[in-house]
Amino acid sequence: SATPAAAPTAAAAAPTSRTRRAAIDPLDVPTPASAAASRRATGRRSDDVARETALAEAQRHAATLAEVSAALLAAATPVDAALGVLAAVRGAFGWAHGAYWADDAGALRLTVESGTIGDALRDVLQGADHDAGATDGTVARARLARDLIVVDPLAALTDCPRAAAAVQGGAVRGIAVPLVVRGDVIGVFDFASADAAPPTDAQLESLRQLARLAATAIARLHELAAEREAALD
Repeated sequence: SATPAAAPTAAAAAPTSRTRRAAIDPLDVPTPASAAASRRATGRRSDDVARETALAEAQRHAATLAEVSAALLAAATPVDAALGVLAAVRGAFGWAHGAYWADDAGALRLTVESGTIGDALRDVLQGADHDAGATDGTVARARLARDLIVVDPLAALTDCPRAAAAVQGGAVRGIAVPLVVRGDVIGVFDFASADAAPPTDAQLESLRQLARLAATAIARLHELAAEREAALD
């Protein structure tokens, strides 16, 4: 007759959920050397991103500089020159609105605009100017500082109706840069940005360089206009 199969011993029995243990591969455990290599790889990736960002900004600056230079060379009047700079800067940096305020016997008067940021700002800008002692708004502050200024958030500028109108149209910050020639402020470029991301240091330095270039060209156009008028007298 058939012999009954022997019952499995405790040692041969299948492991239960209580006794089962996951096997750990020693190769999966990070070592100090592998952790250091991972940090180095992460650092290299960060460096690569930084280099690519810097290269992209340098290329954007070069393209904007070329566009501004071409506009200034083609300009027949200071207004033409200012409009070319405003359009180039807005296109390069993605800013919604730009305006040029020209010196007129000590007062800064709105001369030309590029772009739009709502009807409220357009209405406020009609006939706007800054007298020599004005301190309100980005334009007056840039003239007094004789350097680029950034007001962020623009809503914090409570002493300027133009700022409130720009904020109503969606602006989140204001950027203004003076045009200085031989120590005198001959005008101010004023921009309103609706972009959530603030301008980079490279963008601001680029704007300073463009303003210096524009100041020289616009001053020269004023001189040529004065010479033509004198020749007609």
